[in-house]
Amino acid sequence: VSTQSTWDQKNKYFYMGAAKSKRRTLKMHELQEYTKISSFAAEEVNELYGYYQHFSSSQIDDGVIDYPEFCEALNLIDSIAAQRMFRIFDENQDGIINFREFVIGLTKFMNENTEQRMKLTFKLFDIDHHGYCRKEDLKQVVRSYFNAYPDIFKSLPSSVIDSIVGQTFSELEIGEGEELMYEDFRRWYTKHQSVSSWLTIDIAKLKKGILLLEQMENRKKQTCQSHQLSLIHI
Repeated sequence: VSTQSTWDQKNKYFYMGAAKSKRRTLKMHELQEYTKISSFAAEEVNELYGYYQHFSSSQIDDGVIDYPEFCEALNLIDSIAAQRMFRIFDENQDGIINFREFVIGLTKFMNENTEQRMKLTFKLFDIDHHGYCRKEDLKQVVRSYFNAYPDIFKSLPSSVIDSIVGQTFSELEIGEGEELMYEDFRRWYTKHQSVSSWLTIDIAKLKKGILLLEQMENRKKQTCQSHQLSLIHI
């Protein structure tokens, strides 16, 4: 038996039923490519591919993930912060995320390298991609994130968010109307690294979602098989 056919047998649960017969597992050369460009092992890439395929068809069955599907897949609430995350995943800015972009994006957000996390955090605040961040940009992203999770942040009033951002600019001695450059942000970040904790994608939760999808698919197959047996006995 060939390696590829064995792999297909192991991962046959990623075929989402007859109604979605175009579902497939990754070919060996694709699998090798994705393991090279990401921090995932081959088995994890295959699992992620099944997860990706499920959500790429959750709203429109087109084989790619759009913004609503992205939020659903990563359990994000629609917000400016989530929109910025989507744009970072969407490398070619075509409004959709293919599997290659999905894997690379997850790798970026799971990267524990301090310098990389600083750059990633700054990208979220640099709304217009100018290479700097205005005070209003920072307020907008922070307010968006806090408002998206009222149970955690208890809907902080704008005055508190203004105060947090104002203190940040004062600490860096940035005057009113001046921009926050990356080097300034870098100095501030080294003292407040916890600021990036909310950017972390919980891979354990993602794997739990993959497992649940697998269990649902197995139950579907068992139900289908039972139904077919019933028909045979009639």
